[in-house]
Amino acid sequence: MSAGLREIAQPFIAAATAGTRVRTRLRVSDGDAAVLRAVGRHLGCLAGRDLAARCRQGRLDAKGRAESRRERKRALTAQSSARWAGAITRTSEDAWQLADRNLHAERASLAARVNRIESRLAVTAGQKQGRIRGYRDQNERHAKTIWLKTLTTTPAPAVTLEELRQHPVVAVDVNAGHLAVAVLRPDGNVTGTPFTVSVQLAGLPTATRDGRVRAAISVLTATAKQHGANAVVIENLDFAAQRAEGREHTGNRPSRGRRGKKFRHLVAGIPTAKFRDRLVQMTFNAGLRVIVVDPAYTSRWGAEHWLAPLREHHPEISGHHAASVVIGKRGQGHRARRRANGNLPAPEDAARPARARPRTKPAAKPAPRKPAAPRGTRLLKSTKTGPPHRTTAGNQAAQDRSGPPAEQETHPCSVLRNGFLATPT
Repeated sequence: MSAGLREIAQPFIAAATAGTRVRTRLRVSDGDAAVLRAVGRHLGCLAGRDLAARCRQGRLDAKGRAESRRERKRALTAQSSARWAGAITRTSEDAWQLADRNLHAERASLAARVNRIESRLAVTAGQKQGRIRGYRDQNERHAKTIWLKTLTTTPAPAVTLEELRQHPVVAVDVNAGHLAVAVLRPDGNVTGTPFTVSVQLAGLPTATRDGRVRAAISVLTATAKQHGANAVVIENLDFAAQRAEGREHTGNRPSRGRRGKKFRHLVAGIPTAKFRDRLVQMTFNAGLRVIVVDPAYTSRWGAEHWLAPLREHHPEISGHHAASVVIGKRGQGHRARRRANGNLPAPEDAARPARARPRTKPAAKPAPRKPAAPRGTRLLKSTKTGPPHRTTAGNQAAQDRSGPPAEQETHPCSVLRNGFLATPT
């Protein structure tokens, strides 16, 4: 009996990039790596929660900062140690103060740039007024006017998930060496023909790999613009655990031998983090958003429910395209699996009363076939008993006798007594 399905996480919109990340790697033994990984995972969770708690408190005075740190340190000491709790709370406070200073510096820099542009726009192009010189020509002046509007227009309101679902979406299934792409309308139906975008990155330099990832994302952006889509739907893939486990055996994951080597090579060839970061950045610049969904059962349900219907119209469709359909439907909030009784009625039919809906007579079921006789008990055609033939009443006497009996004894009434036939006297 198969185990129950795990709970699928709700889709969310990926936040735009707002920082830089630097990676490094330590050359340690396997035992030390396991210890460092466990300690880092535990302390990282504590530091993240503490920083989030400090950010929720906002700006505080000196007394408020001291009280806040004392309470947070007391809570962290019970989960780690006093030394780690002190380091975490101090780091969180320093991070908050640095972010606050950077915010003030960026605001001052923005105000200074706005004032400088406005003062130079007040002077005719190519001329000078006092110590302020105007822009060189009309082209530069026009460009600075547009830039000034960009610096001073209010930011657009945040887009909600429900607003993105009112338009088509571009669903992407990220695989090793290629992307499977399908465009879905707001009702969840596929429009156009699903296609494949090649992203061969194995054995290439870093600059070449980055260029190919950007080219693939440019194709997705152009496809979204062509179909009027406002969002790209991808899976929330993160193979950090699989990469960290290496050849360790976990569950049904292949770990050693050819299957394990093939699995590790496949995981290493999927550009999850690089593709996601580039996709969020480039789509945001193009006015699009990225919807991230849970990757659970996308390939399984795609092959089970959508591969055969898609191949009826497009025989070249693969299982990856069927998985992209499940990804897109999950991002739109639709049911990923097909219903056994068919699709739901159209919205205009669902709004009508039950008696006013058009009903179609179901097709008659074919007559059940008679089960064949077992092979050992089948009778030959010549041995079957024929139908009885009625004959007119005639002489029923045996033909081998000389004639009918001379006389026949008759009994007017017979009574069954004690199991014997008796004749009343």
